[in-house]
Amino acid sequence: MTESAILPEDLVLLLGTRPRRGVRAWLYRGVAEAVRDGRLPPGLRLPSSRAVAAALGVARGPVSEALELLAAEGYLITRDRSGSRVAPRAESVRTERPEVALRPPPSPGTPDPALFPWASWLRAMRVGSVRLRPDDLGYGDPRGLPVLRERVAELLRLTRGAVVEPDRVVIISGVAQGLTLLATVLRRRGAGPIGLEDPGSPGARDSLRSLGAEVIAVPTDGDGLDIDGCDEEPGAVLVTPAHQYPLGVPMAPHRRRRLLDWAAGRLVIEDDYDADLRYDGLPIGVLQAMAPDRVALLGSVSKVLAPGMRLGWLVPPPHLYDELVAAKRNADLGTSVFDQAALAEFIGSGEYQRQVRRLRQVYGERRQALVTALQDRFAVESDSYAAGLHLVIRLPSLAAEARAMAYLAAAGLRAQTLSSCYFGDGAPGIVLGAALPIAPAVVAGLAAAAA
Repeated sequence: MTESAILPEDLVLLLGTRPRRGVRAWLYRGVAEAVRDGRLPPGLRLPSSRAVAAALGVARGPVSEALELLAAEGYLITRDRSGSRVAPRAESVRTERPEVALRPPPSPGTPDPALFPWASWLRAMRVGSVRLRPDDLGYGDPRGLPVLRERVAELLRLTRGAVVEPDRVVIISGVAQGLTLLATVLRRRGAGPIGLEDPGSPGARDSLRSLGAEVIAVPTDGDGLDIDGCDEEPGAVLVTPAHQYPLGVPMAPHRRRRLLDWAAGRLVIEDDYDADLRYDGLPIGVLQAMAPDRVALLGSVSKVLAPGMRLGWLVPPPHLYDELVAAKRNADLGTSVFDQAALAEFIGSGEYQRQVRRLRQVYGERRQALVTALQDRFAVESDSYAAGLHLVIRLPSLAAEARAMAYLAAAGLRAQTLSSCYFGDGAPGIVLGAALPIAPAVVAGLAAAAA
């Protein structure tokens, strides 16, 4: 049986146009890539360096050097006089990487990046950096800069009704890190499983499971989390009482009181999700204010500024404070002082609250326009509670949910299936982002896709 081979002119055609300079590097890269992607299969015989040089119209030296380098790296096996052939084990030199989700899927709760306050933030960075002391640039207090903890404590007292002093604030790299720290400490204490809202955030569920935490479902409805409906007994509960994800409802007063009664000797983790973005009235106060000894309060600037900033705060109950500070120190030695200094100036100058007022105006109008466009075609949930950056659209079947998601993905819109928010089989629907303007034609297309 004759050995398969490639002619010099076919190899030149495979490699494409020859550059005027750098023939050796061009030939090396071209052959290596062709071996990796299978265009030059294992066992294929290549023409001699003399034949390749003649076909390319170049000196033989650069061609020989390129082929020798390919042989040294395992792409080729050299043969005297008759050229080289692709190594039988060429698969081993491929640089293919496993499919890794380097970016999370688009979240329906992502803010509009066009509304980021660039001018005021850059000014805050400049002023805040100038105010840093030389000692601030070393390995400092893992809790964060004192000035930022003072600003955050004041902001939480004035806008969220929290019971907090600066010495009880820990600056963290977003709510995700806060959950990681809390889960680590709770697991070390043997606190038992963590109860999560059902339906709730798949991201929080997956994150806690990846840390080895046991999570259990706690039923959640139009009044929020129902701790009495839980089949098992959690040692802690994660809840979004200001604006539940995904249902979009605030936690009812009677459910709040019952949860805090239950939490005696346990822990409530309060994610103050979407708390600033309410469009029809005053913000709802935090659970932490009613029982600061039982609630760990988490918040961040992800919705008011940007998720990529990775800045947030944790206000734990006193009995967990020292352990959480130690966990923060062991995790990263503290959050970037330059970012902290900028945020402290941004809050202290009043720019943070000006940004909140601006977002309430813009997002409130966009949300109302979207609700109006959707109501003619869908059952839109929680439209009586105007808050946050997402809406829930109920659909009749999982097939309709899949068709709607395919349409939204093709349109590049931020959405998530409602069924994926449940621990088990969930109601079909779409959690649709409302931060960006959505054209009426898109709504019509979505209705057609889901029909």
